[in-house]
Amino acid sequence: MPIAGLSEPLLRRQRLVLELELRSFEQSLNKLAANDYPTDVGPALLNELFSQLHAQRAEIDYIDTLVDDDPKNAGRQFQSERRKLSLQIQLLYSLDNAQTSKVPWSFIASIEKLAQELLPHHKVLTTCTESQTYTIQYVPDEHVDGIEAFDVLEIPQSHRLDAPLHVLVGHELLHPTLPEYLRERSTEVLHRLKAPCEGVIKKRHPDLAKPSLFNPLGSDPLGTVIEQAREIWQRAMEELICDMGCAVIFGPSTLLALYQEAQFMSLDLPIEAGNLHPPFRFRLRTLLERSFGTSPGSESLEELRRTLDDAHRTPLDNFLNFLKAEVAKDSDKKIIEGDPLTKIAYDQVALEIEAASNYIQSFLRERDLCWANTIDEVPHILKRFEMLVPAGQIEFEEGRGRAASTSSLALAGWLDSLRRESEGEISLDSHLRACRLLLKSWEDSELIRGFERKFVSEEVPSK
Repeated sequence: MPIAGLSEPLLRRQRLVLELELRSFEQSLNKLAANDYPTDVGPALLNELFSQLHAQRAEIDYIDTLVDDDPKNAGRQFQSERRKLSLQIQLLYSLDNAQTSKVPWSFIASIEKLAQELLPHHKVLTTCTESQTYTIQYVPDEHVDGIEAFDVLEIPQSHRLDAPLHVLVGHELLHPTLPEYLRERSTEVLHRLKAPCEGVIKKRHPDLAKPSLFNPLGSDPLGTVIEQAREIWQRAMEELICDMGCAVIFGPSTLLALYQEAQFMSLDLPIEAGNLHPPFRFRLRTLLERSFGTSPGSESLEELRRTLDDAHRTPLDNFLNFLKAEVAKDSDKKIIEGDPLTKIAYDQVALEIEAASNYIQSFLRERDLCWANTIDEVPHILKRFEMLVPAGQIEFEEGRGRAASTSSLALAGWLDSLRRESEGEISLDSHLRACRLLLKSWEDSELIRGFERKFVSEEVPSK
């Protein structure tokens, strides 16, 4: 019986193709299972994939019983199983690049600890890829299970050892926390977009003001333009909220890492199809104004400056002054204002940004994820770094101590980098030595935290 252009024998052959692909998939899983992973997330994903593999084989056996009586339905189900397998095969690449030897394994435990606080229903697999940017792949749903509960965090392979840049994982880990907030805010934003978008249509395409089947904007030109503006608004808001959230977690390290990333591209990348991200200059200006220019960020920054000696405070001040001068330029604003639709979208960003800043600060402070809580650790860590000694533990005069926080270690790493550059200590060897020192400190701090949770019953001194 013909089915979608195929005869019944070819339909049965379709099962054989699936069986061969499942066998190849199983062989790949077995090879990956023999590898070493820095935490239990990799093995957990492998177990889930093995479980899915067995379930698929059982499902294919069931579909095979339908071939004679309901071949059309059987064909559709075979196609569905093939699509499911294709999605799972993509995870093989992620698992291969998540091996201990391929990732900054000293930092993985810190990443997972942060992820557990932000995404309690998710598991984060950290990989290194050939991409030049930090990214995360996730299912935009808070309540997920099975394979969908595994997010894939991608770190550029070229940055694997560049430890200070890894604070940008804070930005990426915040993306999966935002879909619900953005959906709620988009309702009001869509209402406000209607009138200005009508103006754009009348100005650009006066003949398209009424619905028609024959125009480049489709049968609903207003709806199309509003959706385009909403997409620009949402991408801008999502990136800015993640930036501001990263600044709550990692403090000024976020400014330094984001500016470093921008140096390899441009501060004024145009907003266009395929790249709706805000220009870096706009993002850095927003951080300076919202995260460090108003309370409580401005007070925390001043407290940090008071704790530093001149050797570290002066380079930090120089960087901040330089950055303020850069964001005072309006070249990014000209890009935004140069396109009417982009300007409309960013007018809505301006209306929403204060509430968004308050939201993400509250969200993170409720989880005790704030760099300002451990500012007192930074001078202790800097002294250890100057002696080229790992600083996983903060020691006190009475001989007791606590594990150094992930954020204070990152901040000290950046401050030490600024000091070395200001003193002319610029070489690949010294840079790699400092990066390894930071990675080792992160590793030690997580080991100490684990020991404290398991064995120490008495309260450890804190700020």
